[in-house]
Amino acid sequence: MSNIYRFCNPKFTFDYVNIKVPIIGVLILLSFMNLTAQGTIKIDTNSLFSKYYKLVIRADRYHLNKDFFLADSLYRLAFIHVNRPFKHDYSSAFTNTVHYDKNQALFYLKKGINLGIKKNNLKNINGFNSLSSASQKICYKEYRKVKNNRNDSLYKVISKMVHDDQKKARAFWTNWLSWDKQVEIMDKIDRPNAIKLLDICKKNGWPGFSILGENTTTKYVVEDVSLLIQHFNKEELIKLQPYMIKAIENGEMYPYQLARTIDYLYMGQTTDSADYQILEIKQIYGTMYSNNEIIPYGNLKTVNNNRKLIGLEPIEEYAKKRGLNLPNRNSIIYRTKKQNKNIKN
Repeated sequence: MSNIYRFCNPKFTFDYVNIKVPIIGVLILLSFMNLTAQGTIKIDTNSLFSKYYKLVIRADRYHLNKDFFLADSLYRLAFIHVNRPFKHDYSSAFTNTVHYDKNQALFYLKKGINLGIKKNNLKNINGFNSLSSASQKICYKEYRKVKNNRNDSLYKVISKMVHDDQKKARAFWTNWLSWDKQVEIMDKIDRPNAIKLLDICKKNGWPGFSILGENTTTKYVVEDVSLLIQHFNKEELIKLQPYMIKAIENGEMYPYQLARTIDYLYMGQTTDSADYQILEIKQIYGTMYSNNEIIPYGNLKTVNNNRKLIGLEPIEEYAKKRGLNLPNRNSIIYRTKKQNKNIKN
């Protein structure tokens, strides 16, 4: 049976994975498709982090296949390959190792804590509850040693940009306004935000981990920067793209963040039917999902090649790690016509 998702249309808004995507995102992405050359964004294969991503992907693969010792050896190689590994990779290494070498696992977790694993997320890490109460206390005490290495002045600027993006340009009360008025309000926030972000990139490079820090007691701003770019137009994205690619190559931005931004905007092409307009979504990287099923992405070989070029694992491994199903080949998305009543998801 086909997996059918229904979305309300008055403003042509599609709602999945708890994300609302206005139709203006479709228009942006139709241009963005040219910008990305049909998903051929490519990071430098000679960069240190390109090699790091490959080692971690192999380590994750062996972990999924329950070859824990070989996985650990690859995690170790990855971690000594770069100066600043990613916190979630230390978390993966912890989960891989905790059932047979708790001392080594504790070492990984402490490293991850110093890179930004949040205190209230510790219990959600697979294997943490198997630690003794003494070891868990050691982890919690580690937070006292964590130092904030962010640029506070720049952090405040970007926090303000994110606040305006979410609380002013897309405030709940704006839903009561006409669509033209909503677009006007969003443009007044988004265009200046794009100019500010480009200016920051020119002066400081992409505002990534070494600038904003990955360990914060407030909202996780590094991820919020990628939230901002979802609302930029083609010309703005073209100017920012080199900084984002460089950030991925230097470990200042997760490959997943750029891939997810592109997939978020990607809406493919639509065809009309008698009662509905059929929206067929074919993502470039396959990062978006709904109801534990990845949103359709088209050809498997193509999406995996796109993922490889940007430093991501194959879609099958991504799905397995997240407990997701690959899309039903008949998956389509219907959207109601403008004159129809709203249909709840």
